[in-house]
Amino acid sequence: MIAIISPAMNMVNNSDSQYKVSAPAFQASADELAAIIKTYSHFELEGLLKTNEKIAFRAFQYYQDYPLQKAILPALFAFNGLAYQTIAPQDFT
Repeated sequence: MIAIISPAMNMVNNSDSQYKVSAPAFQASADELAAIIKTYSHFELEGLLKTNEKIAFRAFQYYQDYPLQKAILPALFAFNGLAYQTIAPQDFT
């Protein structure tokens, strides 16, 4: 099954995961794009992402911290928006 949902605005900061994860399929592309985006100011990101200053600054901070040195957390567990809570990924087998 393939499901596409929008990322939630709130991410979980806990990277402790007992779930098996595979290597990201597009890691090289993500690294290349992140290196480019990392050069933008948060004001430039605000315009590029067409979002408000608060969200743009949060995105700016995420990109400045990239690559993450923490354990990888699958996207389904990384967000805590309503759609993700309704999916109840902790119940998956």
